[in-house]
Amino acid sequence: MLAIAIVALVLSIASLSWQMITWSRSGPKVVVRATPGITVGSLENVEHVAIIVTNEGRAAATISSVGFTMTTGQQLVSVGSYILPAELPKRLEPGGDQFLYWYDPKRLRDQCRDYGHKVGDLVPFACQGTRKIVGTWSGSPEA
Repeated sequence: MLAIAIVALVLSIASLSWQMITWSRSGPKVVVRATPGITVGSLENVEHVAIIVTNEGRAAATISSVGFTMTTGQQLVSVGSYILPAELPKRLEPGGDQFLYWYDPKRLRDQCRDYGHKVGDLVPFACQGTRKIVGTWSGSPEA
């Protein structure tokens, strides 16, 4: 009888653990990264910095704003997507849906210089509702 109770306890703990893991992964999971680059195709050789927002979760997410803050907390003012239009808010469907917001690297460098910073001091972010999701750089921000 004791062995059956121990097996039942172990299975209950395993089931509860699995339910907690499943619940934690059930919502949206928004990932933010900034990357410098040069376009190809019809917009050939246009230097840009893009903030890429990806929903890797299992539920849709609505992004209300994207941008850069400096390490000092100052937020850069966005004047609209640089290369292609990008409307906000943007709904990202689950499973890898992405949103790109383009910046002019010259304008970013000028704004940073005005505040005594470098582009590498910028931190990309996206807002989902009242939540601010801080991102990382992919590639060298000084490119």
